[in-house]
Amino acid sequence: MDQRVLNTNQRLRKALFLLLDKKPLEKISITELCTQAKVSRGTFYIHYTKVTDVFDDFKLDLAMQVAQALTLNYPDVDTLIDTFNKILFQNLTGFWHLCNNQQHQRLVNDLTSMLFDTLCTGLDIQKNDKEQQIILQFVANGIVNSYVFWLLNQKTTDFETLVQTERKLLHSCLHVMKKIN
Repeated sequence: MDQRVLNTNQRLRKALFLLLDKKPLEKISITELCTQAKVSRGTFYIHYTKVTDVFDDFKLDLAMQVAQALTLNYPDVDTLIDTFNKILFQNLTGFWHLCNNQQHQRLVNDLTSMLFDTLCTGLDIQKNDKEQQIILQFVANGIVNSYVFWLLNQKTTDFETLVQTERKLLHSCLHVMKKIN
């Protein structure tokens, strides 16, 4: 993608997130967004038709980042989870705004599905092993939704504690999976 387009999209996102700190998404006008981003309305309309399109574009980019990262082979589940945590942490402001504006459910579903598929592939879980799939679905839902809970509850603990707790839960679930087999 052209660097100018990337810069424009990034400025619009940054401006949107700043405005979302002050007011809800549906109250932000295109003029206000363009002024904050120092982007002309004409430039805005080349890329988007409404303010929510900028938000949707962020969701799509985040989902694509996760999808690309999760297609790699990981030596162990800790490395996989570290990669997942890193991507979400790098996009924390946008993810927080998604959750805070109830715009997150589709993305949460997509992230959960991608994480579940990657865990199944990485752990070589067979399609007919329903018990293990249930455990991994539980793990994927738990990891993704723990971020949502953490963000929506004013970050009641620090990020490192969240990550360490997720890691302990993941290993406990993997231990249960071994006992089932």
